[in-house]
Amino acid sequence: MNLPPAFALSRAQIVAQQILVRDAVTAVIEHTGNTEHLDALCAELAVATALRKLALAQIKTHLVPAEQLGALAVHLIEAEAALIGVKERHTRTGVVGCDHEQKQALLGLAAIVDTMRDNLPRRLWVLAIRSVFEKLR
Repeated sequence: MNLPPAFALSRAQIVAQQILVRDAVTAVIEHTGNTEHLDALCAELAVATALRKLALAQIKTHLVPAEQLGALAVHLIEAEAALIGVKERHTRTGVVGCDHEQKQALLGLAAIVDTMRDNLPRRLWVLAIRSVFEKLR
């Protein structure tokens, strides 16, 4: 399976992905977002969720404590709820924007993914990315 370029794992591609996600969060916060921004955030959430599950299942393959991975669930659920709210707003009003609570959850998603990217092995990232994109087929 070929991975989409946005999910490549070279340092330059990681930075490009971080910028893409930050730009998407900024656009949603400023109420100037579009469906591409929503898609980027949904993909980031899906990969983060899959990565957390894989990391918990393979706890002996990295140094991140299970307690820390477990605690991420609450933040990922908050990010998911925020994205659902943003999508509902878009359906109702045609505007891709968020309220304060959703803003905090989306900013948290970007920070969580950065932390996971820095602390979990690339091998787990590849597995998480593949699992998400195989479901889309």
